Amino acid sequence: PRLEHCAFCPSEFIPQLNAFQVTIATQPSFLYYVGETYRKNLTAEQKTWLYPLQSFQNQDIKTAISSDSPLFSCNPFVGLYAAVTRKDKTGCVTTPQESISMSNAFASYTIWPAYASFEESLKGTITPGKLADLIVLSNDITKIEPEEILNTRVVMTIMDGKIVWQG
Repeated sequence: PRLEHCAFCPSEFIPQLNAFQVTIATQPSFLYYVGETYRKNLTAEQKTWLYPLQSFQNQDIKTAISSDSPLFSCNPFVGLYAAVTRKDKTGCVTTPQESISMSNAFASYTIWPAYASFEESLKGTITPGKLADLIVLSNDITKIEPEEILNTRVVMTIMDGKIVWQG
């Protein structure tokens, strides 16, 4: 089973998600775009339920991150930034205890979406026999400070092993 969004998830439900082997498809970029609205309109307890990425990870729940485009920009760096920093566009942090590492956020944009769409044998990792669809980034996102994530750009796109865009 796959659960879409799962933006609000009380902690008592998380073990049940694990027991049912649910895959989550969620959008932490909402924290970035509407974090101020969440802070104004949610109770303190409700805020702890917002995009509980670390809690999902602690329970070994496969979590795919997406943008929910066209509602918000499809820019994946916003979702990565929000997942790692829990900051909104004003710089305020919401539920910092639910932040995840860059490597786990990156897996949530690559490995787990492929799994969630039953395509893990075709994509999600750089493995012989899988599709050769890759991007080259302006920064090594595994080594930069989290604040640099939003400045990262795609400089090359490779599809089926061929360069299809370079900028």
